[in-house]
Amino acid sequence: MKIRPVFYAFIAFSMITVFSCATGNVSSGSGGEAEQDAPPQKAGAPVKEPAPASKKNAGPLYSGNGGKGTSIAVLTPSGKGLSPDENYLPTLVQGVLAGDFTRYSAMQVIDRQTLDAMIRELLDPVYTEDAEVARLGGIVPAQYILVGELTKAGPSYILNLRIADSKTGAARYSYEGIAARAALDDFSAIRQASEDLLSQMGITLTDTGKEALYGANRRTVEAETALARGVTAQRGGGTVAALNYYSQAADLQTGLTEAEQRLAALTKKIEGGDVGENIRNDIERRNAWIKLLDEAAAFYQENPYYDLVYYTKPEIGNIDYNRNTAEVKFSFWLEPNARYTAVLKIVRALMKTGKAGEWGLEGSAGSLLFTGLGGSRENIGHGYTVVGAELLDEAGDYIADGYGRVHMATPSSPSHYNRDFYFPLPAASGPVGLSIMFGRSAPFSFTVDAGRISGNMRLSGIRILPREEWSRSLLSDFRSSPAFPFTGALRVIPSDKPINEYFKGRRNVKVEGGRVVFTFR
Repeated sequence: MKIRPVFYAFIAFSMITVFSCATGNVSSGSGGEAEQDAPPQKAGAPVKEPAPASKKNAGPLYSGNGGKGTSIAVLTPSGKGLSPDENYLPTLVQGVLAGDFTRYSAMQVIDRQTLDAMIRELLDPVYTEDAEVARLGGIVPAQYILVGELTKAGPSYILNLRIADSKTGAARYSYEGIAARAALDDFSAIRQASEDLLSQMGITLTDTGKEALYGANRRTVEAETALARGVTAQRGGGTVAALNYYSQAADLQTGLTEAEQRLAALTKKIEGGDVGENIRNDIERRNAWIKLLDEAAAFYQENPYYDLVYYTKPEIGNIDYNRNTAEVKFSFWLEPNARYTAVLKIVRALMKTGKAGEWGLEGSAGSLLFTGLGGSRENIGHGYTVVGAELLDEAGDYIADGYGRVHMATPSSPSHYNRDFYFPLPAASGPVGLSIMFGRSAPFSFTVDAGRISGNMRLSGIRILPREEWSRSLLSDFRSSPAFPFTGALRVIPSDKPINEYFKGRRNVKVEGGRVVFTFR
């Protein structure tokens, strides 16, 4: 695509103005203080929680002036040989590198959102040749541009990076490293690259700085990963996936500015009806909403907005004295997770149009909100699923197979909870509640020889059973109810507390009258 010089001049002038107004991305001071990070870990090591604040060292993170007066733009590395599920890794590398250069130096680092705006017209965020970097240097107001490639080679990943002069495109500093996937996932491989490149640029980290750099905060790692997935999804046109991941990132780490800003912008875009291209009339606007609801239904079937939680302490049920067997039970329930917030944003945006009823989309929206599926109003009811597991003894040996039935949480409604009902969709604003009923789920149930019963029995292989595996004789009493539709794997969370204690003290959650009520805003 050829671009006239006049266009370059206009973009450069516009983006310099934007960059001059962006202040949140510039590190300040002579070194900065160490923040909420744990001691350094080896590449690929399990992520640890940060140490308590009272035990953390404070002090300058780097010596000298930290490269003050230097500016740099960190671009997304190109990805080579990556699977579709790994496509977010280059964006993750970009985000971590940019964050490290911001925190561990005094350089001006152009934030990703500003950078995206600068190069959007060029249609390609990846630059690999010196001439391309120099061409980009005419647009991005930075002294240096960091570019590179992330290449998958068998089970390993090769990270090649170089920092080039933005005017000439000539490489000034470079880094190459080989890492396992785990070392990318916990950021240790990326942070090795950060330290090496900063050192080449004359920026030396203090011991405190190195501890902070390599310290892995689990929630920070998860939040940055969700953010990278969201950015990648949005760049690929995945509105629902982007909204979902931005919501997760913002929920995991309060103050993650980029996630919060992108979430707010995308929500505003959806609420404004801008969910498709060339929406020229009401019919096209309706079709765009149908497309978005279908995209959401497909996404949430594979990415359930509920987690399966079970109480790890077994209970003894019916005893058969003739057969010398007993029933062993484990209680379990479904808990809405951060993804539900994104679902709610989509449905509320549709309600805000004032057209949901006229367009005939209330049923699809309600079904999405309740079951994760778009569709007719008949899909709205007390959804449930059947879950299977194996019971193991204290030595880890197999004892028996078992099953259980779990109902979904039900949106609050003037109707009560002992029958299927059509609940009102959420208003364009205001809270919405979800309730989990105590006792509505049939617990995991196993028939066990009395001689093998102990207090250290545990569950393994917890999974959703396909409908064709449901036993008619065991489950005939509720086969007529609507089925829990998610096809993706639920996240399974063990709890050492029973359900009536598990939710106590949780924000936006309260236990009342035999049910747990979640409130989402």
